[in-house]
Amino acid sequence: MESSDPALSLYVHVPFCTDKCLYCDFFSVPRHSVGEEIQEAVIRQTILQARYFLNERAPGASTDLRLPPRIETIFMGGGTPSSLSRETLAPLLDAFRDNAVVEWTVEANPESLDGKFLALCESAGVTRLSVGVQTMRDSLLRLLRRPASRSDTLAALDLLGRRWHGELNLDFIAGIPGQSPKEVREDLALLGQFLPSHISLYQLTYEPETELARLVQQGKIVRNPRELDEELWFAGKEALESRGYQHYEISNFCLPGRECRHNLRYWRMEPYLGVGPGAVATVPAKTFALALGRPDLAGTPGGVLRVSNTKDIHAFLGGQGSLWGLEVESVKPEDFLLENLMMGLRLKEGISLASWMSRFGRSFEELFPGLWKRWSAEGLAEQPVQFLRLTESGRMVLDGLLGELADRIATADLPPIALSWP
Repeated sequence: MESSDPALSLYVHVPFCTDKCLYCDFFSVPRHSVGEEIQEAVIRQTILQARYFLNERAPGASTDLRLPPRIETIFMGGGTPSSLSRETLAPLLDAFRDNAVVEWTVEANPESLDGKFLALCESAGVTRLSVGVQTMRDSLLRLLRRPASRSDTLAALDLLGRRWHGELNLDFIAGIPGQSPKEVREDLALLGQFLPSHISLYQLTYEPETELARLVQQGKIVRNPRELDEELWFAGKEALESRGYQHYEISNFCLPGRECRHNLRYWRMEPYLGVGPGAVATVPAKTFALALGRPDLAGTPGGVLRVSNTKDIHAFLGGQGSLWGLEVESVKPEDFLLENLMMGLRLKEGISLASWMSRFGRSFEELFPGLWKRWSAEGLAEQPVQFLRLTESGRMVLDGLLGELADRIATADLPPIALSWP
């Protein structure tokens, strides 16, 4: 890439896991359903894909992966990277070793986290682990079809407390059928012993294509009443805030100054590259159109490309010759406008007005006359000074506000948007 290229984040998707959780709608396949040879081949092609887009973008590339200095963060997720055999995982970590990124996160689950995994991460330069706890109740773990047990999680947390010296995020879920507010508070009481720097507290969602949604539709699982789900999540929120965690994004809490930098770049709609089966990227057309085999998109209005990796592992293994089965589309300015609102308004800080004007060239008031003032009068938004920022009450009803924005974009004649990104 040329030195004028914008900063990027890199997402690496590992599409393998111990088993498919009931609620998961990410692309993943259980490891037992494919052989070790296929897993190794996918990791090899993922490394080659990263090298192609970040470095030479030409045949005959070096076997070294030298990330450009403009790669600020790396996030390896899935699936579950820690579920890979250590012999398969090691080359993936080694490929990015010794790169001076600001933050490098790897996801793990308690049942597949061990000393060798931690040693591999530490020696490669990983700075942050994100561990999926979800709940400490065995009955709820079984309901969600999670492979870990309470004892697995306690053992993993003990190991992390003794051996891991980097940043740590723990994932929890509120709103599981049959869960009580007392159980949510007791799960989070564990933090008094371990005090990780970051906590993700998600509301359980029932995505249409998941096994969880099908079982609910069949009447085999009964959803909690909406009021109970809200009570469960707020019980978790209060427990976290009482321990000093700051609620900086709708589902994320951290100790002061310990936000996830990679995810902040997503929420701020900054460029990121995604590699591996099922990964998605949002990249500048002027930098990537030619490498993507779409020189016709180099001058796309606004310059935003959305790149989707195939979810067909065998198509992905076609490699560079077929560009790994990628699909590329240009993002319309009005769609990118809504995406900026959808992501940025999740943050407590909101959307920087300077960034907004730089990207869209028009104020929110010009595009949506009277809307922000009404939200402010209703206690849902703050009057903008340097940021477009919702109040806590506004963030709690964000889906409804976004629906109103989407309706306005679809039905109103917006002034022309001179999109300039990144």
